This record gives sequence, C-alpha cells and structure tokens, in this order.
Amino acid sequence: MNNKHRKTLATVFTDFVSGTVEWSEVEKLLIVAGARVIEGNSSRVRFEKDGEVETFHRSHPAKEAKRYQVRAAARPRGKKLVRQPGQRPTADKVAEKVITAVTEGRSYRWIARDLAISKNTVLEIMKRHRQSTL
Repeated sequence: MNNKHRKTLATVFTDFVSGTVEWSEVEKLLIVAGARVIEGNSSRVRFEKDGEVETFHRSHPAKEAKRYQVRAAARPRGKKLVRQPGQRPTADKVAEKVITAVTEGRSYRWIARDLAISKNTVLEIMKRHRQSTL
C-alpha cells in the first residue's frame, strides 16, 4: 500500500466523508486491500472479498465518488472490505479525549455531542478501557 492509498484510506474512514474523493482512488484502494473486481453491465461494478460482495455504480460523467459509495466501501453490510478485525479508526482517535472527559465527570451524552461521536462509541471506549485496567 503506497502513500496515496493511505491518504484515500484515511479519507474513507473520517466521520464526515468528503465529496471530493475520486472513484478511481476508492477502486484502487479496494483492489490493493485484496478485493476482486467483477465487472457488470454498463457502469455497474462489484467487489468481492472473503465471500462478501458489494455492488457499486461508477459515477459518470463526474469522477468523484458519491458520499454513500465511499461509506459503503468502508462498511458494507456490517462487514469491512478494507478494515482489519478490531480496527476502530474513529474510536481509536478519540479514546484518550473520552477517558479524560469521563475522569473529569462529564456525562457520556455530553462527551458524544462534544466530540461528534455516538454515545454508544463513548460507552464502548469506556468498556474497553475498564477491561484493560483490570
């Protein structure tokens, strides 16, 4: 995986998906991650990895991928084409902030709103933190 793939990967896993991600970059990233390309009719394309298949429509005439396509590339049907098991990009980035805020006495709801994450993400971060400190 080269630096351009890493940049695309970082863009794909941001909370707010950019509308400027080129479809060709998403396609290349899926191929590098080991997905097999299955060409369909017209602009339809499928990617298969580990038995999981996701169908996309190549955007045209625009070269940018639609936001929902970028999200689907990252999270198809609850499984991940690109993520590795146990990888939590958003939660890993904000875990220290969440733990600090909880020790300061902030509520999970306040922390979630302040960091623009789900209250369940805050809950999961704290569960993992408590388990690791035992």
